[in-house]
Amino acid sequence: MNQDRHYSAFISYRHNPRDIEVAKHIQQKLERFKIPAQIAQECGYSKFDPLFRDQEELEITPDLAARINQALDNSDYLIVICSPYYNESKWCLLEIENFLKNHDRDHVLCVLSQGEPPEIFPETLCHYKKTVTDKTGKKKTVTVNSEPLACDYRGSFKDADRIELPRLASAMIGCSYDELVMRQEKYRRKKLTAILASAFAAAAIIISYLLYSNAVITRNYRQSLINESRLLSRETLNQLDEADRYSALNSALKALEGDRPQTDDAIYALSKAVNAYQTPYQYTESWMVDVSADIQDFIISKDGKHIIYKDSVSLLHTISMPSHEEKTSFSLGKNVYSFEEGKPGQLLAYVDGTLYCVDYLSGETLWDIGMKYQQIGVSHMSRSGEYVATADSFAVQVTDDEGVPFLSMPMPDEVDAYMRDFCWSMDDKYIAVRLRDFNTEYSIGVFDFDTSEFKQVSEPQSEIISYGFLEDGRLYVLSDNNASVSSNDTDSFNRYEGHYVLSLYDPWDLLVQIEFSQDSIFEKGFVLDGEGAFTLVFGDRIRTYDDQGNLLHDYSLQDDVYEVLYHNGDFLYLALNNGYRGMVWLNDGHASFSRCFPENNESIQATGSVLLSSTSYVLLKDGNLRIYESSYDRHLQTLSAEGFYYAPESFVSSDEYMLLKTEDELLLYPLFGPEKAKRIELEPGHAYRPLEILDHHFCVLKIDAKTAGLSVLTYSVENGEMINEKDLPAEDLYIRNGFLSYPLNMAESMYLASAYEDLSPICLVNHRLYLHDTSNSETIVVFDLKTSDISQIKLETGGAKLLVNGEASTILVSDDEKTLLSFCDQDYGTNAILFDLENGETTPLPEPASKKMYAQIGDSIAYIGQGCLNVYDRKGNPLYQIGFESFDTVAFSSHNKRLYCVCDDHTLRIYEDGSLVRSARLSFDSNAYTSTIPFRFKFTKDCLYLYNDDRMEVIHLDSDSSMPLYYIGDSVLEYNEKEDSIFVYAYDPSRKGDDYYLGYYKPYDASSLIEMGQKELEHYK
Repeated sequence: MNQDRHYSAFISYRHNPRDIEVAKHIQQKLERFKIPAQIAQECGYSKFDPLFRDQEELEITPDLAARINQALDNSDYLIVICSPYYNESKWCLLEIENFLKNHDRDHVLCVLSQGEPPEIFPETLCHYKKTVTDKTGKKKTVTVNSEPLACDYRGSFKDADRIELPRLASAMIGCSYDELVMRQEKYRRKKLTAILASAFAAAAIIISYLLYSNAVITRNYRQSLINESRLLSRETLNQLDEADRYSALNSALKALEGDRPQTDDAIYALSKAVNAYQTPYQYTESWMVDVSADIQDFIISKDGKHIIYKDSVSLLHTISMPSHEEKTSFSLGKNVYSFEEGKPGQLLAYVDGTLYCVDYLSGETLWDIGMKYQQIGVSHMSRSGEYVATADSFAVQVTDDEGVPFLSMPMPDEVDAYMRDFCWSMDDKYIAVRLRDFNTEYSIGVFDFDTSEFKQVSEPQSEIISYGFLEDGRLYVLSDNNASVSSNDTDSFNRYEGHYVLSLYDPWDLLVQIEFSQDSIFEKGFVLDGEGAFTLVFGDRIRTYDDQGNLLHDYSLQDDVYEVLYHNGDFLYLALNNGYRGMVWLNDGHASFSRCFPENNESIQATGSVLLSSTSYVLLKDGNLRIYESSYDRHLQTLSAEGFYYAPESFVSSDEYMLLKTEDELLLYPLFGPEKAKRIELEPGHAYRPLEILDHHFCVLKIDAKTAGLSVLTYSVENGEMINEKDLPAEDLYIRNGFLSYPLNMAESMYLASAYEDLSPICLVNHRLYLHDTSNSETIVVFDLKTSDISQIKLETGGAKLLVNGEASTILVSDDEKTLLSFCDQDYGTNAILFDLENGETTPLPEPASKKMYAQIGDSIAYIGQGCLNVYDRKGNPLYQIGFESFDTVAFSSHNKRLYCVCDDHTLRIYEDGSLVRSARLSFDSNAYTSTIPFRFKFTKDCLYLYNDDRMEVIHLDSDSSMPLYYIGDSVLEYNEKEDSIFVYAYDPSRKGDDYYLGYYKPYDASSLIEMGQKELEHYK
């Protein structure tokens, strides 16, 4: 082999018959490929140089690796023949690695030989590091995930040479695929025109061929646009995962610009980028300030337009909130001990014994003044904005707002302690300082600003958790008076037990002292005052007191308080450690919380947090600033001014009404009418479940807590009054942890296999309720919700028991009500039996299994077991079997002869006659699969609406996309097909007295999403 020989491409492949055949064919076709004249004139050559293929070029040599590497260096392109066997060869993977040492990644071209992407693509080509420059000019390294575009030679070579070979050649030439094909087509047309002049008889055939070729070109061009759109959509989702919403918006809009086809992938990506389907007042991370040096502290300007932060090397940075651009970066010294905003646009910073006032938009120092005693200190502007006080260890020095020295207040000599921090009173009359003595105990002292007099107002304490001035001028001190530490051999962590004291001062004399105990030490505490009272917030407790310290109310929360976001005399607006936020009303202790962050606040481990506005929240985590934004209340319409205290436990709906069951009431909402919701109070202590809304009445199932009796309550739709209550011949069977077990209606619920242990012994089909008669183990009771009539069905069970030890077996009734499936207890275990309700025939299914392994789907029965889904007809004859490989099915149903399976790898897999026809990636959180409530679903003409708890996934049935059409992550109730509307329940802290409310909005089309995306980009500029 000539070591200096140049190759147009090096062909890398695995030595198996099919891959050898593809490699050889590609080599021959490309070496014979004729480049069109005009393109050849532009690129400087009319054909390719030889292609290197080891069986053609290598002679027997002891230095084989060196020859291979030399050939890789001498090749312009690397052609990888992708198959399931390629990744098993370390030599093949090494060829890619060595080629990329001296060539760009876009010089690696893939050819599909056998197998399915993306599994057959080498990992090196799917994930790589890339250095990018963000809009602030900084460079950073990111991981890029991409699926390489490849030519498909898995079918016949004849078809591939016509469609795929020009794609490969155009990449090597450096021209567009469209240009090459069009030039080839132009050459063919000239040749065909000459033939037409001499042979009119062949014209019809040639014209047909040209039309076909043009259709192929158009189809291929359209497919290339679709592929590029899908690539941009995946890039959008990756950028959202990295909290780069600005780049995500650009990528998502680019995927839909120009004449690109509007794919489901692109629409889904853009809807995620603009938070189109996020329920109002929920937060999502939209931006992260990622810097090389960790961020240690930050503040937000009073106008909410800028973030000023300090990094680990004591550089100060100013960032614009609207545009995310860094305005300035400056250094004031080695150690920045404290900083805060002074006058608008000015930063006060205490640095190495000097107080600086800086224009934080330009970094220009406006004035500075040196302190007298210590390098370490803290400064604060007075509440009025007239003075700036700076406290180092042994004195408080005051300047006016221009930096002119005004007053110095040294610590008295007899005070054997030093100052840690301080705060101003509301009227600028006092400065309270936190002192630490040399026995590491804490106390509070106060300077009188008018007289410079100092007084120590509290005795030394083990810890002072928080202190400050109330609006009425009193000073509060929340302290741990008696902390002790205990540990044992099995626990490496210390446990603190404290005796906590809340003291109020005038601030010179002790007024009130409140003592209380807590099992563990406070991490933080808040004291908030209102009209003649004050509120103490600590841990998971809220206590309100009158102005003399008498306890008025004591409230317990579901988790510790993370931050007090807003408060007044009526309510507190809180963020909890578990990621929830909400309100606590102080008059009755009623609390309402909803999930707002994608992760627990506690897991964020933020050193600081700020609620920027009603729509933004800034957190510091892992040395980076993270900005969360709530979704926009764009098109949400409210059904009623009346809200409800708790999130709905269950609901049913019709085209005109929605019936919600909350903790203690029923609410009947007219969906599109002017009248308000009808509210029906429920008798406490019983379990209720809405069943169905009919033309003039609605029905609710009730379990009497005292007798365990079952009854159906019927109410009027017009006035909400009860029409009748009908007792059912059943008791002691239908209580599961205080509520009715799910699902009542198998026709509207996908069967949940992995987490749902027992199906319901009640089934609702076509306005009829099927359940067991507790007095007769072979009798099924049927209650007609329309007429309130009760009938019975006698089953021939062949000795099998439908009721065992007071437990009822599951009932599944087909949509046509011709077949009933029930689980029966027999000598050898639980089995399923089919009952033909028309002729009384009984058919046991062929394999015994636990209850959760069966479900009825239309005219067939599905059985899940041993990694397979087996489908039988009504007679128990096997129809087909579906293997699930390394994953399990979670839920399944059928529609129009297709089987829809939700699997635990977060995919929806669609089968027809047992063959997989499509797989779509779902956005459901993993915890959605462990719920005790199964999936609900609704099929429309074009879409599958898939629900779990309060999440909804929408799958476009006619698409081949691997993405959903859209996804609603929280608080969704259902989609109403009649009005094409999505119904949600939302939480709005501004709606005093109405905690949750019901609202709806239309799904967004592509043009609406594009308009929203463009407006979002304008917001950043």
